Amino acid sequence: MNFRKEKYFTLTQLMGKVDLKERALKYRMNVVKIKYKSRTDLLYKTGRNWNIHESIIFEFDRKLTTKGDNELHNQTLVSVSPKGNYSVESLIEVVKETFNQLTHIKNNLQIRYYVENGERSNLTHVHFIVNLSMDYKSVIRRASQFYIDSNIDIRPVHLERNLLCYLEKEVREKGLLN
Repeated sequence: MNFRKEKYFTLTQLMGKVDLKERALKYRMNVVKIKYKSRTDLLYKTGRNWNIHESIIFEFDRKLTTKGDNELHNQTLVSVSPKGNYSVESLIEVVKETFNQLTHIKNNLQIRYYVENGERSNLTHVHFIVNLSMDYKSVIRRASQFYIDSNIDIRPVHLERNLLCYLEKEVREKGLLN
């Protein structure tokens, strides 16, 4: 029995999920409908609207990016795995303190955090996405390690949509600081 509900999007809904304008989406739809012509489970038309399955949204991603696009999408994923078991509240406090230490770098700083249990152990850890580039890696590391002894992994975010699907799998607590 399949408990997961199938998720389909129209072109209008897709405009908010991908970084293409309406006209470019329509041109891309012409290519995608030929490619998935025989896959009616992934792409089908109801009246005047196309229904696009979430698994083929990547077909509508931008092929080329400009320097300005890359500057707009500078985000970093930070994973903090403390040495020892900390409560969810204490990890949220660490994220808040990291946010407070980084606010002097950027006026419109945002941090989205996700607290979850480890797969192999029952230790709680936190992932957060901050809208700073990898140029600030050492500053982010210093701010994150200031309050607790932990292992920290810092990576650039390329496809935010895929990352968010992964992070929201087994989340215990999530939030946004801005």
